[in-house]
Amino acid sequence: MKFTLIPLLAICLSLPMAGQDMDDLLPQNVRLLKAQAQQGNHIAQFDLGCVYDFGEGVLEDNWEAAKWYHKSAMQGYVLAQYNLALMYLNGEGVVRNARQAAWWFDKAAKQGNAKAQFHLGVCYDMGNGVLEDNETAFSLYALAAVQGHSIAQNCLGVMLATGEGVKMNVVAALAWYSISAVNGFDIAKKNCAIFSKRMTLGQIEQAKRLALDFIAKWPAVIPANKRPEPVPAARQIKGTGTGFFITDNGYILTNHHVVEGANRVSVKIEGKTLNADIIKVDVENDLAVLKVDGVFPAIPLVDCRNVKLGDSVFTMGFPRPKIQGNAIKHTAGQISCLVGLRNDPENFQHSVPIQPGNSGGALVDSIGNVVGIIVSRLDIDDAQNVNYAVKSATAMDFIRTLPFVFKKLKKQRQRKAGENFNDCNRRAIDDTEKATVMIIVS
Repeated sequence: MKFTLIPLLAICLSLPMAGQDMDDLLPQNVRLLKAQAQQGNHIAQFDLGCVYDFGEGVLEDNWEAAKWYHKSAMQGYVLAQYNLALMYLNGEGVVRNARQAAWWFDKAAKQGNAKAQFHLGVCYDMGNGVLEDNETAFSLYALAAVQGHSIAQNCLGVMLATGEGVKMNVVAALAWYSISAVNGFDIAKKNCAIFSKRMTLGQIEQAKRLALDFIAKWPAVIPANKRPEPVPAARQIKGTGTGFFITDNGYILTNHHVVEGANRVSVKIEGKTLNADIIKVDVENDLAVLKVDGVFPAIPLVDCRNVKLGDSVFTMGFPRPKIQGNAIKHTAGQISCLVGLRNDPENFQHSVPIQPGNSGGALVDSIGNVVGIIVSRLDIDDAQNVNYAVKSATAMDFIRTLPFVFKKLKKQRQRKAGENFNDCNRRAIDDTEKATVMIIVS
């Protein structure tokens, strides 16, 4: 603590004369404000607390600030409740008391104050003044995040990345890191750079779409009482993708990112729309297995170890249906590289042109065997036709975790005796077309 010697004369001159009210020494604007505060005006009480808190025209006095904040807070004024909570948290003008801090943060949070929601989330996250509760912390961070609180947005990313208080979801984690980074939080920018190195290109693209969708729908700050009610997800068409039957009894393989977050999934085949169930997903490799009721033509998912550089491949799918229409599209190319982005051994690089909507389609060899699952393209200005597919061997490892599906997989095809390349390829295209479905996500 610093001490300063003050001349006795200065002390004497600073004391009020007998009968003089100390308030007479205050600036006129502060006197008027204090008069309103003493009459019970909660806004004046808060403003007077700020005057003493920040020393605006008076000597800084945390005790006086806390006193007037408390009077205003007791009348339910949210800003006073938040400031008083901070004073209890930091021990300024009051004895430090984490429980009182959490109590006042809760009062302000329930009125929709984003800063209070964030700080109360920290209290539950750390067990400071309340019992530690990660689920409650996540919910409070979420309330603050949708109002544009950048640190809360980063905290959501951390919890989704680690599975604390919520089911782990790496795509959603990266999306929230990205949103926080857009709002200027530097730590989130670093988290984006580090975290994205552990994710597939498909997952990164999906996280980017989630972040952009959120930013488009929610401006940086929207008061809680003015937020529009969202249309129920079941009524919205979120997007479309491609899938293909791997068994005759209705099991479909596609990408995880195609169906993630769906309330409802349906498939279109031969003019009919059928409801589909999500059976299992592999987030890391961006795969998902769906099921529809019925009997359908399937194509063989095979081991791809014999695939060679330059082999001919093709896909069938439904790219950009709103622009290009719902008719199935065929595109062909070659295997460009036996590994994917950053030498990922789980993926192929190929030259088959793909667009949004092709995701989840089969990458098929010239005989009609599925050797990969379309997952993404490299979206860089100077990258020409650089596309990726999850290797069928990786998909088969995933399917092995579903024995009732794995044992129904079709056997590998061979070229028929005497069949030329064109006839064999024509048969492969026809069969793939029959097995390919449009996936509609709501």
